[in-house]
Amino acid sequence: MMDFFLKYKNIERFKFSIIGKEILNLFNKNTKFIFLNLINSQRFNTFHISGTENCFSELETFHCNDFINCNTLKRLAIINTSIKELKFEIDNNIDKPGIVRLIEVQKNLKNVYLILNYTYVVNESYHTTIENSLIKCANTVQYLRIDWKPYTKFLSYFVNLLSLEIKAPHDANWSHLEEISLPLLKFLKAHSIPSRVLTSLINNTKAHLIEISIFYQGIDDGKLIKTICQSCPNLSYLRLSMYNTNDILKFEDLLINCLSLNRLEITGMNVSNEFNWDMLFIILAKFSPIGLFKFKFSSYGSKFKSSSLKLFFDNWKNRYPMLLQIISAEHISNDRKKLENLVQIYKVNGIVEKYNIDGDDFEGFK
Repeated sequence: MMDFFLKYKNIERFKFSIIGKEILNLFNKNTKFIFLNLINSQRFNTFHISGTENCFSELETFHCNDFINCNTLKRLAIINTSIKELKFEIDNNIDKPGIVRLIEVQKNLKNVYLILNYTYVVNESYHTTIENSLIKCANTVQYLRIDWKPYTKFLSYFVNLLSLEIKAPHDANWSHLEEISLPLLKFLKAHSIPSRVLTSLINNTKAHLIEISIFYQGIDDGKLIKTICQSCPNLSYLRLSMYNTNDILKFEDLLINCLSLNRLEITGMNVSNEFNWDMLFIILAKFSPIGLFKFKFSSYGSKFKSSSLKLFFDNWKNRYPMLLQIISAEHISNDRKKLENLVQIYKVNGIVEKYNIDGDDFEGFK
């Protein structure tokens, strides 16, 4: 709030601390904050004001980035052990010992978001220190996002983890992730993680996964899809990049075995040959479980053909009307109009309930 005044009210910088004190003095010692967002608030430093420590002693949600004053983090670690959700955004990869200490002292940390905003800078020792600090909270953490390749085996301690989101901007040795077992994991979101690593991870989740979102895992001739088919009988949502005919053929078994699937997002990757949408749509129309009617299709490097979608619609008769979203950066205006006219016809005929082309997710899809 104080940064807002400084930015938008043209208040001179030397007056900032005076205004900050006056704002905080409005709160007495019995005031308790449960949420604090200090992202882009590097000027925040209130703990030298008498009584303010008590205001933050029961903080439950804390968001900041590495521009924050390190002393602020250290003081917060002294007065607060009740944080349940921590979001830490790394913008410059400069060591911040205060965040490590703040993590270590927490007694009931459940949600952790470690967001790497600039992926071209790697600070392995710093990331390793953060990973080691998280081990002390491993029994309580249930939701974790980490934007780098793990440098340690810290994830092996997270036996109660329910949700994992992980992405890596750099090629690396993934042995630490291949070896872990997360027996209670229900939600997995991965970006640019090799297929062999994901295959091993999914195999070790003990069939609890209900939502999987995977993008750009690489070509593996359908091995990842086969693993999902065999290891995720309770799957309800799947987002996946598909590369070739082998992926599509394996997908038939997945549709037959994952009967709880109700939402599907497919990205067709045009790597060496044009992605075979006709084959995929025929399999979807024939083998989709009865509860699956929410679809999102996107194309990477190629465009959708109206004839492919028409094939899908014609074979979807006598099924629940679908919710459909199509994303393709390759569309020119004429192609998009032709596609939209086709979908509109099948909406009138009751095949499509709602649709969206090249826009945001619409209400009801999620």
